[in-house]
Amino acid sequence: MLRVFIDARKILDGGIGTYIWNLVDGLTSITDPENFGITMLIPKVASEQLQPRLSTLAWKPFCVMDDTRGYSLSEMVFLASRHQQLIAEHDIYHAPHYTLPYGIEIPAVVTVHDAIHVTHPDSLLHKTLGNRMIRSALARSAATITVSNASARAIRQIMPAVAERLFVIPNALKREYLEQPLSNVPKDYLLFVGSDRPHKGYRELLQALSRIVLVDGLLPGGMRPRLVAVGCRFSEETKVLEQKMVPEWEVIHPGAISEIELRMIYSGARGVVIPSREEGFGLVALEALASGIPVVATPVPCLKEYFSQEIEFAAGFSVEALSAAIERMLLTDDNDSRQKQRRAIASRFSIEEQARQTLEVYQACAGKTVDIASDSEDEEDMHCFQVKGAHLSAVKM
Repeated sequence: MLRVFIDARKILDGGIGTYIWNLVDGLTSITDPENFGITMLIPKVASEQLQPRLSTLAWKPFCVMDDTRGYSLSEMVFLASRHQQLIAEHDIYHAPHYTLPYGIEIPAVVTVHDAIHVTHPDSLLHKTLGNRMIRSALARSAATITVSNASARAIRQIMPAVAERLFVIPNALKREYLEQPLSNVPKDYLLFVGSDRPHKGYRELLQALSRIVLVDGLLPGGMRPRLVAVGCRFSEETKVLEQKMVPEWEVIHPGAISEIELRMIYSGARGVVIPSREEGFGLVALEALASGIPVVATPVPCLKEYFSQEIEFAAGFSVEALSAAIERMLLTDDNDSRQKQRRAIASRFSIEEQARQTLEVYQACAGKTVDIASDSEDEEDMHCFQVKGAHLSAVKM
């Protein structure tokens, strides 16, 4: 039997939370609890919220509660000792973020989604700490997973030696987005999903919107100037800036919303705009395409890597280029055929395939094998999911 201990304390967070949930969902779908086990370390606040979701899994992992604050001395120095005996009963410790606690005495797999804290830091302190923590995690892990070749290149810049045990496994689409599309509602706003952190490019988006000429108070294509900005990390300073930079626009901040509410907001958008300076994978793009919605983005490498034919890319990272790309999208007729094509592309990013590839890494690090449930999926349709990086034999312990 192969047993994996997953640090799932960030399971309620945005992108990393989605990654953790999809991984657990996928692993329980393709394995049998008779020969594969999962222990999840979760925050107490998540215990009640997770119960209904855990009941939807093929089988239920064992959960242990821990409220250790992330990026803290307590996390790095004392977390492993608090759970030492339990961790020792497992074959693999999986840290789904670059904070790998000291004192883990079993092989560790670390997922480093991106190197943004180093390449596009919020501050010099973020860069210094991020660089040290990423390097430490890479040096002490048996294998490192990342989510795109673009992120892999950035990680190799930080530590070239990690290339021999670095694996690219794309993110996956939540099951909910594979369900019947939600009822169409008027496509009468642009949508941004994220925060006002500098690398997300929100202020550049505002500048781009301010350049679009309104005719009789309407955008090209006849839509009212409305922007819905989803996320909980927009400062009051940013909201004041919105009023100064785009006074003609109605900017709506829904705040904290549920998954079903986010899907409804996607379904009502005329287009999703991703003005980022860098991304690790681009979950917002994947969710938008799964909703059948057009996407406009800056030419971030990971988005071009996975969605080169499905996204309207700006000619560069300038405000002028982004504004022109938004106008092109607004003037392009959308139809059912294009929406179905977007959904079909997004559906290829399955949680089962993500889980299969991650399980291969676990098995190589632990020196154990696990029977995997077979299916009839056409392997040629999954070409974008081939494990890239080191040979798996290179990381056997």
